[in-house]
Amino acid sequence: MIWLFQMIAATILFCPFIALLLLYMIGKKMKLATTQAFGYAADVATPILFLSVSLAIKGIWQVKVLLWMIILAMIVAMIFTYSNWRTEKEIEVAPLLRRIWRFYFIALVILYFAVIVIGITISVLDYVKVV
Repeated sequence: MIWLFQMIAATILFCPFIALLLLYMIGKKMKLATTQAFGYAADVATPILFLSVSLAIKGIWQVKVLLWMIILAMIVAMIFTYSNWRTEKEIEVAPLLRRIWRFYFIALVILYFAVIVIGITISVLDYVKVV
C-alpha cells in the first residue's frame, strides 16, 4: 500500500500538470466557475511546481536549487509588496498575496517547461553523440 502512495506522489511531483488537471476537475465538480476552479487548482499546484522544478534541475544538472528558489521567492514577494505600497499606500494583504502566488505559478510553469525542454534536448544530444 505504501508503494502505491509513493508512485502517486512521484507521478505528481514529476508531472505536476496531472495534479493541476485533477484539482481543476474537482473544482468544476464542486460547481465553481471556470476561472475560480482554475485559480484554486493553480494555488494548490504552485508548491508542487516549486518541488518539481527543483527536482528536475537536480536531476539534469545535479544542483540543489530549492533553497535558492525560496530565497528568490521571498525577494520577489518583497518587491511586489514594496511596489504595492508605493502605488496604493494602503496594503491589502489578501489581494497582494494572491497576486504574488499567481506570479509564482506563471513563472514556475514557464521555468518547468524550459527545464524539461532543455533536459530532453540534452538527452537527445547525448544519445546522438553516443550512437
